Amino acid sequence: MERTPANERQHLFLELEDEVNKDYASIVINAWAMVENAKDRKVSGPKLKSLNAECAGMEKAALLVIRNHEYLEPGLTPEKRLRVDKERYLRAREKDKADEQL
Repeated sequence: MERTPANERQHLFLELEDEVNKDYASIVINAWAMVENAKDRKVSGPKLKSLNAECAGMEKAALLVIRNHEYLEPGLTPEKRLRVDKERYLRAREKDKADEQL
Protein backbone atom coordinates (compact mmCIF):
# COMPACT_ATOMS: atom_id res chain seq x y z
CA MET A 1 0.00 0.00 0.00
CA GLU A 2 1.36 3.39 -0.98
CA ARG A 3 1.60 5.92 1.82
CA THR A 4 -0.62 8.85 1.02
CA PRO A 5 -1.85 11.66 3.24
CA ALA A 6 -4.19 10.54 6.00
CA ASN A 7 -3.66 6.78 5.70
CA GLU A 8 -0.90 6.17 8.26
CA ARG A 9 -3.29 4.22 10.49
CA GLN A 10 -4.24 1.93 7.61
CA HIS A 11 -0.57 1.37 6.90
CA LEU A 12 0.06 0.63 10.59
CA PHE A 13 -2.80 -1.90 10.55
CA LEU A 14 -1.14 -3.71 7.65
CA GLU A 15 2.24 -3.64 9.43
CA LEU A 16 0.72 -5.11 12.60
CA GLU A 17 -1.09 -7.70 10.54
CA ASP A 18 2.25 -8.75 9.01
CA GLU A 19 4.20 -8.56 12.30
CA VAL A 20 1.63 -10.38 14.46
CA ASN A 21 -1.70 -11.31 12.88
CA LYS A 22 -5.03 -9.90 11.76
CA ASP A 23 -6.81 -10.56 15.08
CA TYR A 24 -4.25 -8.57 17.06
CA ALA A 25 -4.24 -5.70 14.54
CA SER A 26 -8.04 -5.47 14.49
CA ILE A 27 -8.40 -5.58 18.26
CA VAL A 28 -5.82 -2.95 19.13
CA ILE A 29 -6.55 -0.49 16.32
CA ASN A 30 -10.29 -0.57 17.07
CA ALA A 31 -9.77 -0.25 20.83
CA TRP A 32 -7.45 2.73 20.60
CA ALA A 33 -9.52 4.42 17.88
CA MET A 34 -12.66 4.11 20.00
CA VAL A 35 -11.07 5.93 22.94
CA GLU A 36 -9.22 8.57 20.92
CA ASN A 37 -12.30 9.39 18.83
CA ALA A 38 -14.32 9.80 22.02
CA LYS A 39 -11.70 12.21 23.37
CA ASP A 40 -11.92 14.20 20.13
CA ARG A 41 -15.68 14.46 20.61
CA LYS A 42 -15.06 15.69 24.17
CA VAL A 43 -16.82 12.71 25.75
CA SER A 44 -16.35 12.72 29.50
CA GLY A 45 -17.65 11.26 32.72
CA PRO A 46 -19.21 7.80 32.88
CA LYS A 47 -19.24 7.33 29.09
CA LEU A 48 -15.46 7.89 28.81
CA LYS A 49 -14.88 5.68 31.85
CA SER A 50 -16.94 2.94 30.19
CA LEU A 51 -15.00 3.32 26.92
CA ASN A 52 -11.68 3.15 28.76
CA ALA A 53 -12.81 -0.03 30.54
CA GLU A 54 -13.89 -1.56 27.23
CA CYS A 55 -10.54 -0.60 25.70
CA ALA A 56 -8.70 -2.23 28.62
CA GLY A 57 -10.67 -5.42 28.04
CA MET A 58 -9.80 -5.36 24.35
CA GLU A 59 -6.13 -4.82 25.21
CA LYS A 60 -6.27 -7.90 27.48
CA ALA A 61 -7.68 -9.88 24.56
CA ALA A 62 -4.82 -8.60 22.38
CA LEU A 63 -2.33 -9.74 25.03
CA LEU A 64 -3.78 -13.24 24.81
CA VAL A 65 -3.19 -13.18 21.06
CA ILE A 66 0.48 -12.20 21.40
CA ARG A 67 1.36 -14.52 24.27
CA ASN A 68 2.83 -16.77 21.59
CA HIS A 69 6.52 -15.91 21.64
CA GLU A 70 6.98 -16.10 17.87
CA TYR A 71 5.44 -12.61 17.71
CA LEU A 72 7.86 -11.12 20.22
CA GLU A 73 11.35 -9.85 19.67
CA PRO A 74 13.98 -10.89 22.25
CA GLY A 75 13.60 -8.91 25.46
CA LEU A 76 10.10 -7.73 24.54
CA THR A 77 7.24 -8.79 26.80
CA PRO A 78 3.67 -8.88 25.48
CA GLU A 79 2.82 -5.85 27.63
CA LYS A 80 5.77 -3.88 26.28
CA ARG A 81 4.86 -4.87 22.71
CA LEU A 82 1.35 -3.54 23.31
CA ARG A 83 2.74 -0.26 24.71
CA VAL A 84 5.11 0.17 21.77
CA ASP A 85 2.32 -0.51 19.28
CA LYS A 86 0.04 1.99 21.03
CA GLU A 87 2.74 4.65 20.72
CA ARG A 88 3.04 3.80 17.02
CA TYR A 89 -0.75 4.15 16.68
CA LEU A 90 -0.81 7.54 18.40
CA ARG A 91 2.01 8.83 16.17
CA ALA A 92 0.20 7.58 13.05
CA ARG A 93 -3.03 9.18 14.24
CA GLU A 94 -1.35 12.55 14.79
CA LYS A 95 0.24 12.35 11.34
CA ASP A 96 -3.15 11.55 9.77
CA LYS A 97 -4.76 14.48 11.57
CA ALA A 98 -1.99 16.83 10.41
CA ASP A 99 -2.30 15.57 6.82
CA GLU A 100 -6.08 16.06 6.87
CA GLN A 101 -5.64 19.70 7.83
CA LEU A 102 -3.41 20.43 4.81
